[in-house]
Amino acid sequence: MFKHLLVPLDGSRLAEAALPAAILVAQKSGAKVTLLHVIERHAPKSVHGNVHLRTAEEAETYLRGVAQQRFPPGVTVDWHVHRHQTDHLARSLADHV
Repeated sequence: MFKHLLVPLDGSRLAEAALPAAILVAQKSGAKVTLLHVIERHAPKSVHGNVHLRTAEEAETYLRGVAQQRFPPGVTVDWHVHRHQTDHLARSLADHV
């Protein structure tokens, strides 16, 4: 089944809505989870009504917190911040896949 799940997060509640499904799939399949944030060049200050993560430091702190607070023991989870700013978010996400 699944061996590795990539969960892109931008800091918004809308993006976090994917977490329960990712956790369930990881628990059922034993898949590892990687939380990802890509730093956008000229990122907006907010996204979906929430503060947008605009620096690598903000993203690192956020992803670490999500991994520690939202994922239960037994689910292997790590995080990655793509620190090089990009104008092509979708392409960057696809490259990480």
